[in-house]
Amino acid sequence: SPRRYAKNCSTLGYPGRMSDKKQCQTGGSTVKLLSGYEMPMVGLGTWKSKPGEVEKAVKCAIKAGYRHLDCAFIYRNEAEIGAALKWCFEEKIVRREDLFV
Repeated sequence: SPRRYAKNCSTLGYPGRMSDKKQCQTGGSTVKLLSGYEMPMVGLGTWKSKPGEVEKAVKCAIKAGYRHLDCAFIYRNEAEIGAALKWCFEEKIVRREDLFV
């Protein structure tokens, strides 16, 4: 859950890039898409995340190795998720092309 990752954020390290591995960083399986990309089967869900928590949760999840994020307009948390992704890109934690959003 996002709350779990937010609480543990300070203890998490930076993973390698998913493109360098056949398994996602969280140790789970991937599925090969018709495009040839390998998408992690496990992703971070952002639905029902409390305002003010989802940005930190996304940052921590990406640091922990998540490369698949479940997002939707109806969740109404695009601004926080966008801020988290922008920060992760600027800090070179992950590249956009390594994420499935």
